[in-house]
Amino acid sequence: MRDAEVYPGADVDSDHNPVVATVAMKLRKRLRAKYRVKWNLGKLKDKDSYCSLEFRTGVDLALEKLIEHRSADNPEIKWTDFKETHR
Repeated sequence: MRDAEVYPGADVDSDHNPVVATVAMKLRKRLRAKYRVKWNLGKLKDKDSYCSLEFRTGVDLALEKLIEHRSADNPEIKWTDFKETHR
């Protein structure tokens, strides 16, 4: 704060005295992200690559597990699924 003045005689229809101040601030430089990881999606598009096969296998297993879990008739499992989706 560099300077502050009080104006006690101002006609603002209040018991308070208005204050005017001059303030100086030092702004910090914004930090930028250093490096963003770029995924090589070309490996997934190639049907015979190791990465593509591993990815598809993982997705298939996760979907099978999800389907088995959703098809259960246990009401407690259905209730926990409902709570997790409606958070």
